[in-house]
Amino acid sequence: MVTSRPAFAARVGKEHVLSAVNADGASGSTNHQILREGARRLLAALSEVEAHQYMAEWAAGA
Repeated sequence: MVTSRPAFAARVGKEHVLSAVNADGASGSTNHQILREGARRLLAALSEVEAHQYMAEWAAGA
């Protein structure tokens, strides 16, 4: 079931002060988007380093 209600939200009156990710996957805050992009970049960089290490080890053993 998909709803537009956030998984977590602090409320003041009718306004969301802090929201995480809605049930449909949409981000509710700019900070969350920034953190998500940073995590994506970090994982991409780590994957690249791991690939380079693997190729270097393979080349040394070949």
